Amino acid sequence: MLFLTGRTKDLLKWTIFTIALISVYFYQYRSVQNSNVSQSLQHIDMLLRCLFTFWGSVDWQFTNRYVVTNILAAIAGAIIVVPLIFILGRYLFWKLLKTKSNLDDHNLFLVACFGYLLITSALVALSRAWIGASAGLDNRYAHNSLWAIALLYLTLLLNTPKLLHKSLGILAVFLAFTINLFGWYSSTLKLKYQFDNQRAEAFNYRTNGFIFKESPAFNHNIAKTLALSYHEGISRYTDFDLDVLHSFQNPNIKIEKDSTLRLTVIPTTTIIQDAKSPTTLVSYLIEAQSFPYNDDTFIMLHSERADYLIPVEHKHGSKADLLLRGKYYGDGFFTTFISGNLPKGKYQYAIVQKNDKTYKITLLEQFLEI
Repeated sequence: MLFLTGRTKDLLKWTIFTIALISVYFYQYRSVQNSNVSQSLQHIDMLLRCLFTFWGSVDWQFTNRYVVTNILAAIAGAIIVVPLIFILGRYLFWKLLKTKSNLDDHNLFLVACFGYLLITSALVALSRAWIGASAGLDNRYAHNSLWAIALLYLTLLLNTPKLLHKSLGILAVFLAFTINLFGWYSSTLKLKYQFDNQRAEAFNYRTNGFIFKESPAFNHNIAKTLALSYHEGISRYTDFDLDVLHSFQNPNIKIEKDSTLRLTVIPTTTIIQDAKSPTTLVSYLIEAQSFPYNDDTFIMLHSERADYLIPVEHKHGSKADLLLRGKYYGDGFFTTFISGNLPKGKYQYAIVQKNDKTYKITLLEQFLEI
């Protein structure tokens, strides 16, 4: 941008500062765990698909079907990127030639935004595409897709006849409403699960000294740093409500036994992606088909030595119930966990639910042996 606006002195200062900053950043730099540029470059088709899914990851709000989402996100990304390249590329071409005097230099800001997103998506694709196109769909990248849609909207407004502006505005409002509606419908369950996961893991860490749902390698690598973080007050616990579960003798706990209730427990595997040495861990999928919805529900693995909490993800109610009765949640839940952190022993499955100020622990006649 400094070059295009003729600010030569500022460009020189920026170049010197940037070179110094990059040198400091990459001093003794080591490639991160899931980064493998050479493997990504061996599959150009996957590289491009990963780049486009980064731009179109908003499609994750419309469908949670893995394969369909990948395809739709790649198509949406192409629909966003191609017009931006054509419109802003044409502006840059004439700007560099300096043969047109009627160019709207408001496009400079849009070019800068596009450059930021393009470089970011390229870096993600180069480092992660070896995993698959879905690497561009990670939650931490999703906000970029919304920025990209807003960027496309502003670019079209600035570079199309005023006659079309009203139609573009109506289309943008409809699209924004649709994205927010589907985002609320598909993400509320996930946000609730993430919230409960933090609560459960705080209990597990305070009680047992590790993060239950992470891999043993992760717990080993983070142990000293996390302990220091809590000691120094950088990390803090904000929810102590589940601490009543430390002892079954607590008056706020009600214990029941149920020999008829059964969870569906399916042994499976979890693959931890790593560019050098992918790891396959033993894990379990737990599902309850018709268990009544309760806002505070957890699975507990109970033993004489320790207890572990596992958050559950509730299921949607039917669309008819949502529209006619305003019922968002349905009956039943599911969850997964890695067993590699558990010490050897026999664990009893239990369901923990909160009713008012009392936690009810339902002990089941199902066990897990490690």
